[in-house]
Formats: sequence, structure tokens, C-alpha cells
Amino acid sequence: MASRSVYGLYSTITLGVADTPMTSFQHLSEEDRWALAFYVAGMGIDPALAEKGAALWKDGAGRDVFTGLKPLATLTRKEVAEKHGEDAAAVMAWLAAHPEAVDPAAGLAHRREPPAARGKRGRLPARRPGRGPAAGGRRLSRGLRARRGGS
Repeated sequence: MASRSVYGLYSTITLGVADTPMTSFQHLSEEDRWALAFYVAGMGIDPALAEKGAALWKDGAGRDVFTGLKPLATLTRKEVAEKHGEDAAAVMAWLAAHPEAVDPAAGLAHRREPPAARGKRGRLPARRPGRGPAAGGRRLSRGLRARRGGS
């Protein structure tokens, strides 16, 4: 996963991959697709690397790189390692599993809840307006559309 951005995963989850068993998950809400993308990005990360990243983040490393959700979502660990070094890549590995550390208002921590903890038919429980995963997903989507020049 070092060569895939969270945004790339989100796009694949949203659009699917033609002529493969990977179908579109557009039936999921935007917030659930973002949550799934962050969940997948955090899979397979070596626990030792994640621990190192957590300690580095706690000590202030990577805060100049990961100033919000946008760089966390759009950069790959490989790009981060090449531009900012292996310590920044370790921080990113940990942040992929803890995006709320970059933006507490994103509220993406729910993505680690098992399906049984969710409401009916696997849906997330209702959250307060302006908070929770919807707020983070909407804010991130607006930022990415602005970056691409879209509306």
C-alpha cells in the first residue's frame, strides 16, 4: 500500500475497476467510502512501523508535512519517504490508522468499529450535525475538488 494514496483507494472504492470483480461501492455514503479507504490504507502496516510513527508524531515529527487531511489523503507513503524521509513515512503509516490525529473534527475513528457495533444493516449510528465522519468527508472532498479545479 506504500504506493497507493488514500484518495486513490477512495476513487477505486467509489468507481470500482472495469472488467474485474471490484465493483463500485457508490451505494455507500461518501463518509463510509472515506472511512473504508482509510481503513484499507491502514491494513497491512507493520505494527513496529506504526509504533515508531506514533512516537515520532508525539514528539512533533511530520507535523510540517501532515498539516491536515489533504496531504494524508493525497500523498503516498513512497512519495513521503522520497521527499521527507523514512521517519515521515513512519508517521504517515501511523496516521493512516489514526487520521483523527491530524484533524480531530474528521471523526474517522469509527472506521475501526466492527460491523456488529454499527446500526441496522451495517450503517453507522447517527452523529451530531457538523461533526463526525460526514463533516470530515465533506471537508476533504471539497478540498480535493478545489485542488482539481472542480466545483
